[in-house]
Amino acid sequence: MRTIQLLAISWKRILARGCFRATVAVTRYFRIPFHMNSLSLLARAESLVSRLLTSPDCLRDEEDRATLGEMLVALEEDVAARARSSESLAHSTALLESLIASIPDLVFFKDLNGVYFGCNPAFTEFVGRARDAIIGHTDYDFFPREVAKFFRDRDRAMIESGHALKNEEWIDYPDGRRVLVETYKAPIRGEGIGNVGLLGFSRDITARKHAEEELRKLNDELEKRVLERTEELKRSNESLINEMIKRIALEREFVEAIESEQLRLGRDLHDGICQELCGIQYGIAIAAGGLPPDSPERQYLDKVAGDARRTTTHTRLLSHGLAPMVLEASEPTDALWDLASNTEALFGVRCRFERGPGSPLRNASVTTNLYRIAQEAIQNAIRHGKATEIVIRIASVSIDLAVLSIKDNGCGLLPLPEGKSQGMGMRTMRYRARTIGGELSIGSVAEGGTLVECTIPLHHDNPR
Repeated sequence: MRTIQLLAISWKRILARGCFRATVAVTRYFRIPFHMNSLSLLARAESLVSRLLTSPDCLRDEEDRATLGEMLVALEEDVAARARSSESLAHSTALLESLIASIPDLVFFKDLNGVYFGCNPAFTEFVGRARDAIIGHTDYDFFPREVAKFFRDRDRAMIESGHALKNEEWIDYPDGRRVLVETYKAPIRGEGIGNVGLLGFSRDITARKHAEEELRKLNDELEKRVLERTEELKRSNESLINEMIKRIALEREFVEAIESEQLRLGRDLHDGICQELCGIQYGIAIAAGGLPPDSPERQYLDKVAGDARRTTTHTRLLSHGLAPMVLEASEPTDALWDLASNTEALFGVRCRFERGPGSPLRNASVTTNLYRIAQEAIQNAIRHGKATEIVIRIASVSIDLAVLSIKDNGCGLLPLPEGKSQGMGMRTMRYRARTIGGELSIGSVAEGGTLVECTIPLHHDNPR
């Protein structure tokens, strides 16, 4: 009888928990119609179980005892299932609590009224209370009113928005530490019932903020230094530009002085020495005319007259080189052709002029500078390169560019001695090229000799 009473008590507890299988077994035993709704079914089953407690001899036959066995099996399965579920829940809860406890950030849980129902050790350190002393209380129980109100206002803002919110705030620890934290709050939603509370994380970002502030200061300092350095470079650049302008002006004055002096010397040679040499030739011819043709004196005077003619020719050629009349035509080809002819006559070397395709630039300044570049290149080829053949060529290489080249068969471009810079002639050639907007290149050629090239624009209306 005692066993039956204990079994009836267990059935009653099972029925109270709504165990389906046990309820089915009870209803079968007491022959209760199963089509009844669950509340009526449980009420009828509970009533019969109560009667079993008072009349344990109601197990009448073998069929009743079989039904009782089925009820015992159902009871055992229910207890085992609940034990497994409880064990699994305890394991999951312990794992979650361990995970939350290991997080170094502040972690806390609140319900919709701001009441704490969970937190981790980092949060208890911040509050200065044990976990049990925090749960069930609000911020107003731990913090000054204005601080608690700030926390609560942020909670409400997040709950009303329905979305996670993030903000930065300064917090004070019980030991006096003041740190800046980045707080992230998100809603906790229950299945089918909406928001039931909030989850909060607060991370200490004080060191990061200090690092950002230091970086900002360094950036400001760097920017300041860059601005100062830029200003210094600007002043240096302006000074350099001024020096370059002065240097270009001096180069221009120097070249103009050379050009002026060459023109003066050319005119002096032509109008002075050449005329005097012609007068000497005329006097010698008069003196020789009064002597017998076969006399020694006549032969000597004829020889002197021939030397005078050759000297006059060379002097005239020199005067033409210093002050060529063809430059006034502003056509480079005429001036360069004349230069080639005078070179052959004056130096006794083969020198020819070639005109390539295209229309050379017609400009007096360009003609003069190209002539002087070619003249200097020829003199270098003869004096330093020991050349015996020189080719002067000018041609258009595109619709925008023309090239003047002077090529010789001499010994090539000799390396400069250590510590010695280019001579005045080379620098003057480069300056003349820049003056007409061109570029000068000088180099040795593979088959021997030197090649000087000056590339100039075909439309150079404003020579520098």
